Amino acid sequence: MVHIAGTRMMEEGADGLSRGCLSEGVMRGVKMSNFIPFHLTAFERSPALEPWLRTWVETGHVEHRFDILKPEGWFEQGHDIVGGAKNSDQVWMPKYKHESYIWAPPPAAADVCIDELRKARHKRQESTHLFVCPRIMAPSWRRQMHRSADVIFSIPPGHPAWPRDMHEPLTIAIYFPFLKSNPWQLKGCKRLLDMERNLQRMLLRELWSFTMKLPKLSRELVLPLLQSTGDDKISQTASRKRSRDSVEQKGRQEQVPNSKKR
Repeated sequence: MVHIAGTRMMEEGADGLSRGCLSEGVMRGVKMSNFIPFHLTAFERSPALEPWLRTWVETGHVEHRFDILKPEGWFEQGHDIVGGAKNSDQVWMPKYKHESYIWAPPPAAADVCIDELRKARHKRQESTHLFVCPRIMAPSWRRQMHRSADVIFSIPPGHPAWPRDMHEPLTIAIYFPFLKSNPWQLKGCKRLLDMERNLQRMLLRELWSFTMKLPKLSRELVLPLLQSTGDDKISQTASRKRSRDSVEQKGRQEQVPNSKKR
């Protein structure tokens, strides 16, 4: 199954063809393959995406520099393999070094990419991974992503880094390094869930800086920090909807003076 946005159908001409319009999209002579970008990565479709990602995902340190993996890098570099040498028994032994990677597959190969990402993360647990893919052919890889990613969010068309002519939203999943103590991973932690709920009101850099501090903390501090809500520095806007209890209470207060008058 393939997710196709309604705006893409309009540009391709299928929407107008159902109403007898023969001057749009493929009916005008444009190739159908132009409207099926299954083979293009998000960075190939939007040149502004990579600079925007690096503005909040990289904190200026060399160790936080992210490498964009090519398809051939999914099977070695993404697994932290940086070469190797033969040992005394003449057996080739790989050399490992944890890094930070951006996995940006074309939608047609996203299921293979995320499968390798999950393998690499379980084998080399100190690396950080970003998965970036347009929401096309999402049913083939979405379930694996939701089961494994720590944070997932979407960029709608119309964002400066993802223009309206991209049509479908852009999905970004963040895989932080595993922790050395309980709860072992950030996925599902109360502190992280609170941050996710307020992600639109806070800087992405604040979330990133928080996770980068965790590996330096002792085991006694990690669990209490993740379970505590901390100081809420984000402004909260109360809902304008009134609860049923408040409405009933206000009604009783209004009835009291009337009964006294009687």
